[in-house]
Amino acid sequence: MTLTFDDGLRSVVREALPVLTANRLPSHLFLTTGFVGATNEWPSQPAGAPVFEMMSWDEVETCLSSGMTIESHTVTHPDLRRLDRAAIEQECEEADEEIGRRLGVVPTLMAYPYGGISEAALQVSRDRYEASFSTTLEYLALRPRDRLWRHRVPRLDTYYLRDPRLYRHLDRLPTRSYVALRALLRRLRGST
Repeated sequence: MTLTFDDGLRSVVREALPVLTANRLPSHLFLTTGFVGATNEWPSQPAGAPVFEMMSWDEVETCLSSGMTIESHTVTHPDLRRLDRAAIEQECEEADEEIGRRLGVVPTLMAYPYGGISEAALQVSRDRYEASFSTTLEYLALRPRDRLWRHRVPRLDTYYLRDPRLYRHLDRLPTRSYVALRALLRRLRGST
């Protein structure tokens, strides 16, 4: 098990990192490099979305030196379903280069902004990364469904798991059933 954080919000370094470090929990930060030191007001942000401060590069470095793995979440956080392959490659290349230049590490994983996976995004991901993460709400299958499963890795969103009892019993039938129901409701609403 590992915990993942998207974007690079300042709350991760201030609130989550001390808990992660104290409990030696593995974690990954999928960083939107073009907004480090700013806010999450990227061009594709929906109107009315809450505005949060992003980490500075020094804070990202603190996360890295504390054991968090820094990975790619593109430069500008676009919905990759709306971009062609060349634009997706540019978003990933520039993000990876900036992380490498600033931190001396090369991302091997990527999280799709908004969980948006297109055929072009899947191809770029397959060519660049060991694995890529969606926002599909489900447990990781023990038996992969297809050869590209590493580039459609699902995650359990903590938004739906705020009750501590759910965390203590993640692998039990009641929690699995609850997650499956939440996933079904998300699909019916048309979100990933």
